Amino acid sequence: MVFTNSWQQVQNELDRAGPGVFSTGELADSLAVVPPLLGEAIEYFRGQKQKYLLLTTKSCNVKLFECKAV
Repeated sequence: MVFTNSWQQVQNELDRAGPGVFSTGELADSLAVVPPLLGEAIEYFRGQKQKYLLLTTKSCNVKLFECKAV
């Protein structure tokens, strides 16, 4: 069985946390399998000024990070 928190639960925790760097790949490749909440996380961190998402990977799967035209 795979358990995944809802994005709202994750965002609530991030909102409560202070400024800093949030790493997803300290012990694993962040993009080896694209996590179900990664898209929401990227959009959340794009809007932050004192919180940063650190991803480490060997993957070339970077389309999620392309800037959207305004």
